[in-house]
Amino acid sequence: MNSSLFLPSRRQALAALCALPFAGGALATPNGYREADGAVRIEGSPLLVDTLRRWNRLFTQANPATRLRALGTGSDSAVPLLTHGVTLVAAMDRPIHPLEAAAYAKINGARPLEILVGYGRAQGDGHTACSLAIYVNRANPLDRLTMRQLAGLLGQGAPDGDLGTWSQLGVASAAAHAARVIALPGTSATGGLVQQHILKKLDFAAASEFVDTPEALLARVAADPWAIGVAPSVPPPRGAKRIALASDDGSRTWQGTVQDIRSGAYPLACPLTLALRRRQDEPLDPLAVAYVRLALSPQGQSALARGPGGYLPLTPEQALAQQGKLA
Repeated sequence: MNSSLFLPSRRQALAALCALPFAGGALATPNGYREADGAVRIEGSPLLVDTLRRWNRLFTQANPATRLRALGTGSDSAVPLLTHGVTLVAAMDRPIHPLEAAAYAKINGARPLEILVGYGRAQGDGHTACSLAIYVNRANPLDRLTMRQLAGLLGQGAPDGDLGTWSQLGVASAAAHAARVIALPGTSATGGLVQQHILKKLDFAAASEFVDTPEALLARVAADPWAIGVAPSVPPPRGAKRIALASDDGSRTWQGTVQDIRSGAYPLACPLTLALRRRQDEPLDPLAVAYVRLALSPQGQSALARGPGGYLPLTPEQALAQQGKLA
């Protein structure tokens, strides 16, 4: 099944959300994020609501006249709401998709400003944002793949050629057995990340088998000795194993540890971001800038790390670099 079968629905959804006739004249006013009771609305991923509420409390302690309200309607609606100024910032547990950025820029004349504020957990529990990992059957002798090899296995039309069989990766015992790609659809958060960071402009391999949930993906990999899939990082079921990711030149290997993620080097990390509304020839909203600066401050980063999500804070150097984008 070709991944492009999933993309029109995503494009249509983004276009429809960007065209929503928001009530109360929100489209025409710069402060459309203020609700009827005066509270400032912050929209985003439901997995970040607790973190947002922690930041809201810190912000209100320093600015008692400002009340903030965190609403977790989802990452997919956050950017369209930001497009029309109906949220102060968009809180995301994934990067902004190019389709979302293009739809935003068409209306505002510039792309939103995306600020990294932390990382998802190294290992998830099904209820928190976490990094991704590569899974194969436990009988498969491979212990690592490069990003280039991964793209060649999962996609079709790779610049270095498609890798349709395990023997192309040196698994002699596999003979001519085809690699069976088990994937989540491009409309899912994980499937979208795979397309954005691994496949880039490629489609999934033509023979890919799509399943609805990460649990189903891992079960299929555990049951099929020739299967491979990318899913949220969780303990694999019996019969499956997680393998490492290597740089294309083979000089570095990542296991997706906390250290790998916080270094900023792990390609399958889950970035946590706050996107600010940016419009052509207009300054950033001072309130949004102040809020993001709070999230990047030592107090804000500590609040992120102490929350029940167990999210990973930025290093001081990373936080300083992100602060510089707000200047």
